[in-house]
Parts: sequence; C-alpha cells; structure tokens
Amino acid sequence: MDNVPSLKDFLHRQTVLGLYRKFLTLVKPLADQREVQAQIRLEFKAMKNEADDWNKKRAVKEGERRLKDLQTTVSTSVTFGSSPFTTGTHGTNSGAEASEVGSGWPWERK
Repeated sequence: MDNVPSLKDFLHRQTVLGLYRKFLTLVKPLADQREVQAQIRLEFKAMKNEADDWNKKRAVKEGERRLKDLQTTVSTSVTFGSSPFTTGTHGTNSGAEASEVGSGWPWERK
C-alpha cells in the first residue's frame, strides 16, 4: 500500500502531464521545434523528483505563466513568420488576404 500515490499526488501528476502536453503541442509549428522540445524536457525533468509541496505549486504556476508567454510568442511567430507581410487598402475587402492588417477587427464589422 505504500506505493499507491495519494489523490493529491495523482491530481498534481495529471496537472503536470497536461501542462507538458500543452507545451509540446504548442511548439509543433516552430522551425526549431526539436530544440525547444529539448529545453521543455530539461525544465520538467529538473523538477521531476521535487518533494516539497510549495515548490511543486510554484513550479506549476511558473509553467502556466511560461506557457501563456510562449502561446503569445508562437502565435505572433506563426502569424508573421509563415507568410510575407501583405499590404493593401485598409478596411476594404477587394481581394485582400485574410492576414491583411485591419481586416476582421471587431470595430470594423458592419
């Protein structure tokens, strides 16, 4: 019975695994995907055997913060890095691409 984790430990493990999966899914579209994945693995392995509950909670909060930062960075990178920046007339839909600056903004919808 000593090898059975407590409910608290089980829930923490599920939280950490979910966070890890989100990180790995998020970096898939990046050009340097393997390097970023390796860095993510190192960060998670560094905290793998942490026993202190406060440090575990702090690490999860820090991971969530970093995930949010990475989501912002990746979305910006994918949006601006995958296709050339297009210019066109502002606010018109005369054959302009969906990635054009100003198209689809909520304050311009009619």
